[in-house]
Amino acid sequence: MKRINIRGIYDKVALHHFSTQSVYMESLTDAEVKKLEDEAVNSKNITFKTKYGYNITQNEILLYGKINVDDEKDKLLLESCENKIWDWTQWNHLAYSGVDYETGIVTANEANNNFLVYSMVDISKWIKYHLLMMNYPKNIIIYKVPRRR
Repeated sequence: MKRINIRGIYDKVALHHFSTQSVYMESLTDAEVKKLEDEAVNSKNITFKTKYGYNITQNEILLYGKINVDDEKDKLLLESCENKIWDWTQWNHLAYSGVDYETGIVTANEANNNFLVYSMVDISKWIKYHLLMMNYPKNIIIYKVPRRR
């Protein structure tokens, strides 16, 4: 039976592409989280340069810090900003089925030995899937940027 490992294959993931903007998630160090928190307290304008060169402002930052998608409080947080992160009605949020979220191993379908995908409609599962592909970073930032950057 075929298997692939998707754990830790990306540093940054695209969560959604709206018509005019894209939403990305990437990992943050503890120092980067502290910098963002300090700026939030000490200034009116948060600015942050992502690892990929985007200069983003507080208006473009959707979430940052630690997240545990298995925690009810964090699930509610994700659901509260769900419309800013994705539009599940577009049905283009495809993920492998048969994923082991501990190891990152995806196992092919037993009947035909092909990898199957399905469309996700749960924001917590969508984020967890992408956290797996980023090797479950300690801290993350989710931000939006214009689509043509």
